[in-house]
Amino acid sequence: MQSDKLQYGMQYNNIESGQSYNTMSQGVVVAQPGAVVPTVVPVIQHRNWMAHSILVCIFCFWPTGIPAIIFSKKANDAARFGDVAGATAYANSAKTFVIISLVVGICWIVITVIVRVILTVLVYT
Repeated sequence: MQSDKLQYGMQYNNIESGQSYNTMSQGVVVAQPGAVVPTVVPVIQHRNWMAHSILVCIFCFWPTGIPAIIFSKKANDAARFGDVAGATAYANSAKTFVIISLVVGICWIVITVIVRVILTVLVYT
């Protein structure tokens, strides 16, 4: 019996180093987490007009292409923060500026080609 006490006593009471461990155990409850049901929030996808805005800004008419890019960026930011109404409103504004840029740019190109053809015909005749 003395050897058991000495064996277990040395395990819990290290007399040489002055450390003592409490042999009274406290109850610890370890539980596995329960089943968690994830909530899925459906995200409404809005039309991203960023690529269109950049293209019409470069190739068609930049004065209205720049606001199209700005509104596209605002629509993306609003959608990222979950503001569906704001994202839709900004996307509609971006779409309007894209269409204006496209129409003005195409008209500008057509008018430029017609004027060039007329001037070339008048100069060489």
